[in-house]
This record gives sequence, C-alpha cells and structure tokens, in this order.
Amino acid sequence: MLIDNGETEYDVEMSTVPIASKSLAKALDGEKPEFVDLPTIKEQDAKDIANLFAEMFDTENKAPSKNIEIFNHIYDNNIELYETVKNLIGSKENQQLLCSGAG
Repeated sequence: MLIDNGETEYDVEMSTVPIASKSLAKALDGEKPEFVDLPTIKEQDAKDIANLFAEMFDTENKAPSKNIEIFNHIYDNNIELYETVKNLIGSKENQQLLCSGAG
C-alpha cells in the first residue's frame, strides 16, 4: 500500500530500525541497506513493563504536591520579618545594578 508521499508501509516501518553497521556504505551510496535484527520481547515482559509505567503514572498523579506546601509555611511563619525587610529596602524592581570591574 502506498502512502501519500510514495512510501510503502514497509518503508515507514523500517524507518525506525537501525541500519546494520556493515551496510552503512551501501546506504550512503543510495542502495537499499540491510537492517539489524530487532530483539523480540516476550508478551509477559511487555505486560510487566506496561504495568510498571501505569503504576508509576498512577502514583505520581495521586501524590500530594510537595514544592509549594514546603515554602508556604516559611513565609506564613515569618511574615513580619519579610514585611520589615521589604519596607526597609523599598522597591528595587527594574533597577540597573552598578558594577565596577577591576582592570
């Protein structure tokens, strides 16, 4: 069966298979290369791998968020200190820093 760009299903399937090292020169010359034999995966191994990733995905989605909760308490417990420092320093946003280089 031809695909829109003229490639066959076999061409598309083989486009992801590595070329055998002994066939690289042939491929570079524009000839049809030989491909490596891909390992086969046992059906049970494939199911075990799929289950592993499904469990990891499920665990990740059920786990509580860690990053935000840790830092919220620091600010809440020290809000007076943060506000005092902010008031003393003032607004320093969008200011160019003065730097001198030794030279």
